[in-house]
Amino acid sequence: MDLNCEGLNHIFECEGPSVITLTKQELTPVYDARVSFVRGSVWINNGTDHRMVFEDAIPDGWVKGRLNVHENKEQFRQQGLNNNSNAKHYRIVFIDGSEVECYQLSKWARENNISYGICKSILRQTRYNKRKYIKKNASTNIKSIHEVTTELLTSN
Repeated sequence: MDLNCEGLNHIFECEGPSVITLTKQELTPVYDARVSFVRGSVWINNGTDHRMVFEDAIPDGWVKGRLNVHENKEQFRQQGLNNNSNAKHYRIVFIDGSEVECYQLSKWARENNISYGICKSILRQTRYNKRKYIKKNASTNIKSIHEVTTELLTSN
């Protein structure tokens, strides 16, 4: 296999060979280095702890296999929903003048039994200064929804 070295010579500003030829035997260690270091190792546990070791180095009292660390998968799913670092901050103003601040408009709407689509519609109409969300058969008493930016938070 021929490897072109002209780019390296140019970067390091040196005079070296323009092409290096390697045999398959010389390339073998390079390919082995790219393989994961855990190749040949297995998970073992002693009932309370688990780790990876090579198969020929399993200590006494340890058995092959990994412990199930996520027994309550619903808890981790809810934790991921509640701890969304990308969630935006919203200020919701009601017709009676009261205000609520929340993160994750979709979660707030779900908890308050309000359609998320309606909330997004109110947000869009508020954002683009269109008429306020006033309908005769409106299913909410929300007047406007504002997206709170970091500039607004630091100025208050």
